[in-house]
Amino acid sequence: MVELKSAMFTPLVKGNRDHLTSHLVFAANGSCVDTTIIDGEIVMERRQLLTVDEPTVLREANAAFARILERMVVPAS
Repeated sequence: MVELKSAMFTPLVKGNRDHLTSHLVFAANGSCVDTTIIDGEIVMERRQLLTVDEPTVLREANAAFARILERMVVPAS
């Protein structure tokens, strides 16, 4: 579900599907998404993830990146 009350959808001609489609294709981005439903299951509601522990995912991603950096050989400049 997309939040239409955004600068990305301004101006918006009410009732004009082509205009709305144009905004979705050329102006909108992921920050407009308010709620996501996959296979009938709400996975994000009001921009809050419901099916994953976001702090844990972020912590693990940062730890994995740190491990990669430790293994990289950076040439001297």
